[in-house]
Amino acid sequence: MGVSGPGPFGSDSALDFIDEFLDVESPISSIRAALARLDEDGYHQIDQVYQAWTACELVSIASSGGEGYDADDVHYEAASRLRPNRKLLDQCLKTLAHILDENSELSDLVGAEQRISIETHLAQTKIRLKQGLALDKFPRLKVPKIKAMHAYAVAAGGKWFVALYDYSNLIVLDAVYDRQPESVEQVPTDDMAILFNCRYIGSVDEFELIGRLRPAEALTEAYEFVTIIRCSCTSSSDMGNFETNYWLNRGRQFTQHGYDKVREYPYCPEIWPEQFADLIEGYADSGTLGLPPVPTPTELRDEFLAGCQGEWARYLAGDGGGPFSFPHLYASDISFYIMPWIKLRLRTDWTNTGMCLPDDLNNYFLAGIVAASVGAYVASEVPESLVPILQPLRAQIGRAEISGAIHILSCVLDEASVIPYVLRDDPPRRAAFLDQANALRDALAASLLG
Repeated sequence: MGVSGPGPFGSDSALDFIDEFLDVESPISSIRAALARLDEDGYHQIDQVYQAWTACELVSIASSGGEGYDADDVHYEAASRLRPNRKLLDQCLKTLAHILDENSELSDLVGAEQRISIETHLAQTKIRLKQGLALDKFPRLKVPKIKAMHAYAVAAGGKWFVALYDYSNLIVLDAVYDRQPESVEQVPTDDMAILFNCRYIGSVDEFELIGRLRPAEALTEAYEFVTIIRCSCTSSSDMGNFETNYWLNRGRQFTQHGYDKVREYPYCPEIWPEQFADLIEGYADSGTLGLPPVPTPTELRDEFLAGCQGEWARYLAGDGGGPFSFPHLYASDISFYIMPWIKLRLRTDWTNTGMCLPDDLNNYFLAGIVAASVGAYVASEVPESLVPILQPLRAQIGRAEISGAIHILSCVLDEASVIPYVLRDDPPRRAAFLDQANALRDALAASLLG
């Protein structure tokens, strides 16, 4: 999980929280649960911090009439589910004080310049919350409505096709005319569609030029648009293999499913501008968009790995299979960043290891740094440029960091890991990696018992 921006929604964790929040049955309970985690004693990991801050910001949006946000924003949509009260605002104000305190991982990870920007955003959230406390009656945000789809007549191959378009998805209706229809009512409502994800920037302007038709209500309400809009491949060290996920679009409600559930659905890959005209021309000739079948989990994994092989070659430079055998990773001075990296990456809840070679090698390298700093790795194997950082680091390495390093090593050693996969064409080095990573894990485990 990375910090991509200084605001309350500047992390993957914050965005994940909003995605889940849009579907929860009890929005207030979800907000209170996020706030409560930061009120507990102990060290608060960055995921917890951002979820609590996101919860505070959503309450501030709801209590200030959406100030600073547009009704089309997903944050506004999420906040519109809340009905704030003074008790909730008081709880948010107390939680804000913990976002950058000494028990916050966010406080440990940000530099001085980014801290100033974060403090500015926190102050803005605080102002809106305090303004809400002064209200006699809280405003109700106008719940955003799903935009009606626009219908267009599209000329292709000497024929006119009718398409519906909502700025992200395009539906080509199975209706063909020799001349442009005068109204959408001429299109039978049972001429149903094939939906695919469309990234055709400029479609609106071009469709405007060739004629826009108003959609009949039957076309936008009687049909539940269903398609696979996205699929991905991740890994899970708990499962020991690659995990694939597929998302269905049901009237703009995105739901995640497994392959067995979705393999019969139409799969709609991204359509780029240069492909769009050819696709419509092909539809004019054949009567079908020719959508590919849903990719299987094996195909997703192979496609991902094949696409990354060229980019990964430089990271494999070096000899041997130890944590310091890939010198590209520490070519620059990393002393300032090393401890924040360890705290961020070497965590027992980090399960995304196994899908990105640079990340896996970085995690392997950090586990080696932890082991070397506590004497669980031969000092003579540590590059000279790294030796000066080991002694200062020793005082900051505790059981949590050692446990995290053991967990990460388990991740990069299991079947979900990319490292042994990409080394398959170099059996000696692959064997060296497996031997040294296993030995490193055993040595760290022994240091916890010692």
